[in-house]
Amino acid sequence: MIATTALLKNRYRILQALGSGAFGHTFVAEDLDLPSRRCCVLKQLKPIADSQQYQLIQERFDREAAILERLSEGSNGQIPKLYAYFTESNMFYLVQEWIDGLTLTQKVSQQGSMSEDEVQTMLLNLLPVLDYIHSQGIIHRDIKPDNIIARRQTNSYVLIDFGIVKEVMGQGTMAANPTSSIVAGTPAFMPLEQAAGKPLFSSDLYSLSLTAISALTGKCPTALHDPLTGEIKWREYARQVSPHLAAVLNKGIESHYRDRFKTAREMQEAILAVSSTVAFARPSNGNVLRQTGKFPFQLPKVELSPTPPQSASLAQFSTVMPQRQSPQPVQPVSPLIPPAAPAAFAREDTPQNQNSQPGALSSTNSDAMDLAFWDSIKGSTNPKSFEAYLAKFPSGQFVELAKIRLEEMTSVAQQPVIQTFVFDTVTLDAAGNIIDFKNKKVQGLVEDLGQGVALEMVALPAGVFQMGSTDQESEKPIHQVRVSAFHIGRFPVTQAQWRAVASYPKVTRDIKPEPSFRKDDHRPVEQISWEDAVEFCERLSRKTGKQYRLPSEAEWEYAARANTSTPFAFGDTVTADLVNYDGNFPFASAPKGKYWNETTRVGSLGAANLFGLFDMHGNVNEWCLDTWNPNYKGAPANGVPWVNPSESKRVVRGGSWITGAVNCRSASRASRPMDARNGYTGFRVILVEGSSAAQKSGSFQAVSHPTPSRVAPMSPSLPATSMISTPTATLARGSGSRQLSDLPRTRALDIGRGIKIEVALIPAGEFQMGSNDYENERPIHTVTIPQPFYMGKFPVTQEQWKVVMGTNPSNFKRNDNPVENVSWLDIQEFLKKLNERKEGFYYRLPSEAEWEYACRAGSDSNFCFGGGKQMLIEYAWYNENSNDTTHPVGKKRANAFGLHDVHGNVYEWCEDWYHDTYAGAPTDGSVWDDGKDYEYRVLRGGSWSYYASYCRSSFRYRATPDSRRSNQGFRVVVIPM
Repeated sequence: MIATTALLKNRYRILQALGSGAFGHTFVAEDLDLPSRRCCVLKQLKPIADSQQYQLIQERFDREAAILERLSEGSNGQIPKLYAYFTESNMFYLVQEWIDGLTLTQKVSQQGSMSEDEVQTMLLNLLPVLDYIHSQGIIHRDIKPDNIIARRQTNSYVLIDFGIVKEVMGQGTMAANPTSSIVAGTPAFMPLEQAAGKPLFSSDLYSLSLTAISALTGKCPTALHDPLTGEIKWREYARQVSPHLAAVLNKGIESHYRDRFKTAREMQEAILAVSSTVAFARPSNGNVLRQTGKFPFQLPKVELSPTPPQSASLAQFSTVMPQRQSPQPVQPVSPLIPPAAPAAFAREDTPQNQNSQPGALSSTNSDAMDLAFWDSIKGSTNPKSFEAYLAKFPSGQFVELAKIRLEEMTSVAQQPVIQTFVFDTVTLDAAGNIIDFKNKKVQGLVEDLGQGVALEMVALPAGVFQMGSTDQESEKPIHQVRVSAFHIGRFPVTQAQWRAVASYPKVTRDIKPEPSFRKDDHRPVEQISWEDAVEFCERLSRKTGKQYRLPSEAEWEYAARANTSTPFAFGDTVTADLVNYDGNFPFASAPKGKYWNETTRVGSLGAANLFGLFDMHGNVNEWCLDTWNPNYKGAPANGVPWVNPSESKRVVRGGSWITGAVNCRSASRASRPMDARNGYTGFRVILVEGSSAAQKSGSFQAVSHPTPSRVAPMSPSLPATSMISTPTATLARGSGSRQLSDLPRTRALDIGRGIKIEVALIPAGEFQMGSNDYENERPIHTVTIPQPFYMGKFPVTQEQWKVVMGTNPSNFKRNDNPVENVSWLDIQEFLKKLNERKEGFYYRLPSEAEWEYACRAGSDSNFCFGGGKQMLIEYAWYNENSNDTTHPVGKKRANAFGLHDVHGNVYEWCEDWYHDTYAGAPTDGSVWDDGKDYEYRVLRGGSWSYYASYCRSSFRYRATPDSRRSNQGFRVVVIPM
């Protein structure tokens, strides 16, 4: 990839990287030969490794550049102009017009979904362009919101990023099958025939129609697919759209090309007919249209010059189609005509198969066709691709794989509906009198479970709270716990919800659809064991593609307290009018009240806590993930389940209708055998953010909480200097050193233009560094971190990098994503600029020892939360859940030191040179730099692109100091001066 400031052809200076793809890189450059130094877009295409093919590719590149030039000249400004093309150092380059405006993706992101008028304008702008390029025998092949730009001044729409160059460059790697069309395009916007490598003119119309739907709904097409039928159901998200335009778009996205518009002109005329009363004036037809969203009659016929026959084999293998006469006079362009398709790709209507049954394949060609079809769809995200494979090859080589992929896709339900819940909450005094009343709102989600049943989830923010009490021995000691954000059930799981989920496919065990003793759809389910509740969560997770589970004990108490510190969320006591408990046994000075003697309908007693959660006190006990521990000595400080593999009893919380009020307190704890079933124990679920179906398979396995390493208490004095020698990096205050207790636990440091880096205070301590898993992690050795330091709570983001450096080198552009594609040397320049500000803080990279100590946060297991990877999904973006991209920082759980993304997302550079083992490593936490120059620097933490094992706290990675990759970033250590 070209470095910024590079000069090409002694004329074009690179200013900024725009993006990268499978076929090359794109940059903004300035033209130094012009007085205006006009900005332009420069595309660097991937090099051709095969020298024998280079001359062929050069010739094809020349012809394709001529086609691009001709297209831009005849497009009335709606295709970027081609300014130049050239080769340099065996690399191919295109120079095109830079369009000042927003892509549809950016426009929808800024203003929300587009109006019908805006979308209709966009369509009427682009359909003539498509008609023109189709007349030249060209298929775009990658129409999507990212490839349509609205010019800032005129608001006209421009079509960018044609696929013809992709076709040329792709041929350099397809010598074994030079006639087949590569599958270029974006799967979410791609019709089936294009996914199979056979794009047609109507493929562009399908993609444009789907792009219009995406703009109208603000949703990606993958979120609109019906999991059962594969149809795109979008009207419920765009009810403002007229039936007429809806019908045009529905015709444009028909799954089979024969049911779509045949030409762009035909689609354009259909939209224009929508504006008139001629075609849609008949009341009966209008009624049918309003009810079905489909055309009940023929669309207006448009007389055009003859089009290539849809069955022509050439028309299905290349971006560049056989030329047809344009409706307007056009200067002739020599189209690229590929050779005829090989026999393995021959259609049933070609001469050699005229005697075959429709759809039949000869035995000679069957295996080749099977393989080719599978290769074209195996990466698809469209279930229709795999349905088509199973229909075409019922006994094919990849039938089982196709079934698995299809099951995975069709099991993913629609995204839950975001909803605002309104509720009442009260505060009581010790005598049970209401002393305050509030009506509040809270944001949440509604998950459709089927059978007319929904699951309401409330969003809880991340927070810190004091867990436990001094009332019971099992509730001691009171300790501070940090909890990440999550969604939790607004009510305990009801019998109707249980029955709906019990009908989903079994994961590990059978569960009864109606286990409860007191039958009522709206009462909490009971008579279910901990194992039954886990099975419920597993089935729901498999069905929805998200991760539902039982709450940890800490998450449960955090949700129950709802930012209160009193015995109950309602205050110093409760009454039987608000909570279903045995009213004969009140708490504090509250009077005796009603004994319900059975469960009540969820939420029926009328008051929620400040988080909007009902029945957290009383009604039914609620299962938690944790095993029973007799007290909180050694309990996790980051909200994770505390599991002891030798203990089978599980925690229940909240009290029930059968207990006194004291057992309904927020801090009250009890235990049950995991197979226990009774009429007063149920559960509620939480939804883990950022989960997907692929991340959750099999039953929950216990995660052992590690024995903490020794961490210094948060009170001793700080030494006068940093452990890594830095200029005047002291913490002195007057004549004595500053007390750690004087320093804030977190800080937000302004680095310019109001942008801040948040840091957390890491205490001094001692830990065991390394592991026996890999040779380069040995030997395990004791390291003492002699003094506290501040460390970035998150990896440095693209926004933070830009404010300091003025550029954004990242591959995955988004302000709150970690910056990547930065080398160790680049980071030294970033740190230098920060330190030149001289604002009382010294910034540097962590030593490798500091990094591992901060990542472990008191643990001595594989991850900061325990030994197994079952909980890793809640802490890390890695190859199983990342979708091959970075993600915004801080969306996963923090470790006990308050650091996010220490596992996964991006590797993080450390200051140290890389050594093959720890033999001779420093034991004081300092940088391992013995004055010699080595080849590599250290990276830690794993990334979005690698396996779970690479995310372990002890895992070591290496790269040369000048290495730049899209999975490499960093976080800072900050020393107060």
